[in-house]
Amino acid sequence: MITKIITEFKKHFSADGVHRSRLIQLKSLRKRYPNSPILKFAIHIMRKKMWLFPGADFINNALFSLMEINDAGLLTINGITFNLKDPVAKKIFLLEYAEIFSTDDNFRIHHSSNLLLDEIMAIMLAEEGPYQYDAVSLNKGDVVIDAGSNMGMFALFAAKYNQCKVYAFEPYPTVISLLQENITNNNLDDKIKVVPLGLSDTICDVKFKIFSQDIWGASFVLNRKSKHAKWEEITIQCVSLDKWVKENQITKIDFIKADIEGAERLLLQGATEVLKTMQPKISICTYHLPDDPEVLEKIILDANPNYTIIQEKKKLFAYVKSV
Repeated sequence: MITKIITEFKKHFSADGVHRSRLIQLKSLRKRYPNSPILKFAIHIMRKKMWLFPGADFINNALFSLMEINDAGLLTINGITFNLKDPVAKKIFLLEYAEIFSTDDNFRIHHSSNLLLDEIMAIMLAEEGPYQYDAVSLNKGDVVIDAGSNMGMFALFAAKYNQCKVYAFEPYPTVISLLQENITNNNLDDKIKVVPLGLSDTICDVKFKIFSQDIWGASFVLNRKSKHAKWEEITIQCVSLDKWVKENQITKIDFIKADIEGAERLLLQGATEVLKTMQPKISICTYHLPDDPEVLEKIILDANPNYTIIQEKKKLFAYVKSV
């Protein structure tokens, strides 16, 4: 037992440890922000608290103390309002925000009202990286498929900042109401359409595993089991993107963003015609199944060999070069 404790202790204090690395990154910001109380605060809580007692709740509460949530539970940040009345929504907000906004130069540099705070959040919380990378970025007026929209953060930013038309696929009923409220609160009903379906390789009903205490991680592919969490099953409807596009007479898709807990390969298998004819840019997660990077790349290139593939740590980006 003592050996295990010492090993864990060393890991957090080693030069290669996650917390050590993040502390170094925070300290590097002092050159640009030498007298910032926010930065001093972040360095303090990283050094004194998170190293010894890693915990999202403490970090979340510390960062929320730097923001203003009104009495109705609404937070407006960078011109977009989010409903955080639900404790579960508040729990995941900062993680979603760090991945989708704080790490994304396209959003952050042009639209952030507090660049330092966003850099701090990216360092402290981000694990997966942004959905835009290099040539795989949103253009004004793009038609976007947001697969696994959740509370709608990517959809809201795309519609607000790039005037994109977004189809937000989200099959989890509890999350759909939160997603729709966020859309309406931002007057984006004309830009974002909620599609209450999952995306797969065919039209089907599937068992969807959900965790009632969280709105992340629901899946109809991954085997969700835990001694400490009670996963429940509901039935949801799925559709293939090819069939949905045909039935809804969609003539253009420019960008596909997907984080759907292991069903990414099914989405692509059901979108071969879209990839072949519409050639959308693709930003898709590759960490849910061990062979995701290889399998997803093969499906894309089999459907359309003109794609250029970029493999990053936890995402695959793909695009067809314009002639």
